[in-house]
Amino acid sequence: MLRTSIAGLISKDDLDPPNPDQLSSSSANLIAYAQGSSLIVFDPIARRTLWKQPRPALFTVWNDLLIVSDVNGLVTAYRSRDRGRVWSVQGLDQSGSRYTPRILQMVGDTLVFTGRATVDDLFTYTTSGNDPKNGANIWRNDTWLARRQFTVSQNRFLIFSPDFQSPPMVEPAANILDSKTGRFSTSANVLNRSWDANEHVVLDFPKRPGLTDHPVRDSFTVRVSVHSTSGNSVQTLGTYDFTPPTNCLERLLILPAVGGRNYTQIGPAVLFLSANKDHVWLEVYNDCNRRIVRIPRSNPTQPVALEFPETLTAQQRAKLYKEGKITSPSPVNRFTAQQRTDWLGESGGLARVRAASDSGDLLWSAQTSSRIYAFYRNKELRAFDTSGATLLGRSLIALPDAALRGVQALGEFNLMRGRVFSWQYNVTAIASDFYYFVVPF
Repeated sequence: MLRTSIAGLISKDDLDPPNPDQLSSSSANLIAYAQGSSLIVFDPIARRTLWKQPRPALFTVWNDLLIVSDVNGLVTAYRSRDRGRVWSVQGLDQSGSRYTPRILQMVGDTLVFTGRATVDDLFTYTTSGNDPKNGANIWRNDTWLARRQFTVSQNRFLIFSPDFQSPPMVEPAANILDSKTGRFSTSANVLNRSWDANEHVVLDFPKRPGLTDHPVRDSFTVRVSVHSTSGNSVQTLGTYDFTPPTNCLERLLILPAVGGRNYTQIGPAVLFLSANKDHVWLEVYNDCNRRIVRIPRSNPTQPVALEFPETLTAQQRAKLYKEGKITSPSPVNRFTAQQRTDWLGESGGLARVRAASDSGDLLWSAQTSSRIYAFYRNKELRAFDTSGATLLGRSLIALPDAALRGVQALGEFNLMRGRVFSWQYNVTAIASDFYYFVVPF
């Protein structure tokens, strides 16, 4: 195990701190991390440091390449084994405003690079997508962003933190960058991708529900349509009212105390779950059960609901959620493998693995071309064959107990290319610990 930390690498008074992934990064069988004023390139298979150098402005890794940027926006890729230079490009236009490098990160197979200039006390950014094999530019745009803190979804979309009101009254607008096309969106609907990623589902609420501390019927009335990602076609399925009985009108998401009181987030209570060429699956939150709705695209006027009765009261769930004993304050009843296959569209093997344990015990799971990997709350990493029936190996990972709360698994796409499994524990907004393991099977 290799543990790295960004504690102390970001000043506490930095109002625009870098994304933690820019201070520690792994890809396939390569790890690079900042330690003080040094950048260390580490081979986890051979368990040795390949080399170290003065820490650049930004860095990331892709396969066996280390990619760095200096303060002037010069981006250079080096071979990890011998530090031989592979390519070098000027990522920022130096002829106009003075830009400072702010983001350099691999997202899928695109290298995303951003520079910032300050105009009238606001930040303006220029962002580009590049081919990591040769540095060639794929797209470039200018946009406005509030900060450079972001998360990555589906190994493709960068989701930038919106401004959140306190107390919450309206849902904040999204800022989502598609790393493949360079397009920005202010709607989270672009994340609702079908299995083949050729379509996305738009959930539109005719009367937009706000974020309040009481139930709102508008949260359950939704218009559903399916859009091609190219924008050439739209299938409108219809408008549906999924309002549960009055005693079930809750969507209990506990927010931090504001002004001495706790707020529950109601807002939209119908969420996208999955879609393919035949069906759209939605999840309807309420206090009585977990409801999964399947809408047949060939006959959208006949949706079918699958109900999972809840055994805990809202108060019991809220208490367990605050104590960290469950991961969601909403109903989280277990699906059988058959239900996961029929209703959620999962592969038979992945469905079998995910159905074998309670949702709170399984922290992370993913399927590669040859195996299924699963990581559990008891800190055990397991590998199964693609049918999910045969256990190929199990290993106990030496993580501290605290790292299992508020965590983010980073290993899914690494395992598809190599043997490094990554785990990130966010202590605070400016302090994260990274744990790297070599999968033994």
